[in-house]
This record gives sequence, C-alpha cells and structure tokens, in this order.
Amino acid sequence: MSGSEYAPPSGSALPVVDLITTKADIDLCLGSGELPPCPFCGHWAMSAGEKTKSGRGVLWTISCTHTTHLMPDCCASVWAVDEDQAKARSKAVARWNRRPNNRI
Repeated sequence: MSGSEYAPPSGSALPVVDLITTKADIDLCLGSGELPPCPFCGHWAMSAGEKTKSGRGVLWTISCTHTTHLMPDCCASVWAVDEDQAKARSKAVARWNRRPNNRI
C-alpha cells in the first residue's frame, strides 16, 4: 500500500512529500508487537517512510508518539536510508528494537 502526496494549504511553505506506509506499518499501529514501547517514556512508536529527494532511496523513520496538543513530549526516533524500501524499514526497526544489554 502506498501513501498519497500531501497537498499543503495554499501559501504554505511545507514541502510535498510522498509518504510510504505498508500493511506491516498499519499492523504496528494496531499493536502487532513488532516494536517495543519507547525506551524513554513507554509510549508506542509510529513507523513511516518517504522517498529521498533524489528519488533513488527511501528514508524510514520510527518515532515515539507521546504528544500533548500536537507537540512532542518525547523526541525519541531512529531512521535508516536504503535504495530498497524493505531494507530501509528493516534497518530502522532493528535500530528501534536495540536496547542496552539486548533487553526489551
């Protein structure tokens, strides 16, 4: 499943980004258990990818979802870049899941 382009409001300085969301990412949001909670605050994580500016790769980001009034309370996040979407996602998931002494 691929995301669609976001059209910012007229006069906005926001860039148009082609977000990538997979079935696995939707499952993550529904609590599949693939990502443990944030190591800093305990909230769940969100996973998303976007094409790089060159269009030859994918930047995959996993971030803590702890927010108050749309402002982040916890800024924990990891990212990975690869030409292959699945590899970028896999690298980001591995980084998020890495804990001291391999404890989750």
